[in-house]
Amino acid sequence: MIIVLSWICIFQSGAFSINAQSILIADSLYSVKNYDLAAVYYEKAIYQVDNSQDYNDYLWRLANLYRESQDFNKSIKTLERIRRAMLNDSVKSELFYQISFAYFMMDQYSKSYFNLLQYKSLDFKRSREDVLLLETLLYAKMGKWEKCEEAYYAYTKDTTKSSSDFFGDMKAVKRKSPEKAENLSYLLPGAGQIYAGKPIRGLTSFTIQTGLLAFAAYNFLNGYYFSGTFTGVSLFYVFYMGGARHAGYLAENYNEAQNEKAYNLLLNRIEENKKGH
Repeated sequence: MIIVLSWICIFQSGAFSINAQSILIADSLYSVKNYDLAAVYYEKAIYQVDNSQDYNDYLWRLANLYRESQDFNKSIKTLERIRRAMLNDSVKSELFYQISFAYFMMDQYSKSYFNLLQYKSLDFKRSREDVLLLETLLYAKMGKWEKCEEAYYAYTKDTTKSSSDFFGDMKAVKRKSPEKAENLSYLLPGAGQIYAGKPIRGLTSFTIQTGLLAFAAYNFLNGYYFSGTFTGVSLFYVFYMGGARHAGYLAENYNEAQNEKAYNLLLNRIEENKKGH
């Protein structure tokens, strides 16, 4: 902080332009990890700048600050402000990589994938380790195990039988269809939950819904039409529709849990491989 205050004193003497003052203060604050105040001075420098080259340079610095402070949403928004017409293909590809990385860290895998494709369309040196690692992990998160396997081999150079067996197992994992889970529950209450791997919930749902139908039938047979309709039938309809939707949700949860388990196994394999080198 002493360094920062020294810079401020020098700048106030008028030795530097206003824009130079802002960027040098920002850099000094960034170097001591005072991210919030550094961001303010970067924005001030960006506002004051009068040429596109410096404008882009200051935005890069601000984006790096947000990435280092793990504010990936602001990092993306800052990178998207960069004037791309001024960039050559090499710098532009780096821009897409940084955006892809930030979206990955925010669990927005489709957007990460889109920007990774943009990167690959511009960069012909695809052997960068950071890019290959991002590809490997991104494809795993998306359940694209064929592509994940290719990226993994390129990243780790690990072509052992153990790795081949691992990816064979990952590709063989059965996924549950949310649509099928819903449709099964429409055909037979509770069947969708059982299909999604929750037999107790399925049996509970079946018991409740058949109980409500029996209650409605009992009331109708005994002339209690109002209670039969507004209690038995209405509640059955709520549980019937809600149960089907819940079955689809359970199937999605099952797939996510399976994929997360596979992803963690992949991370462990990558870590072990890197330790051996």
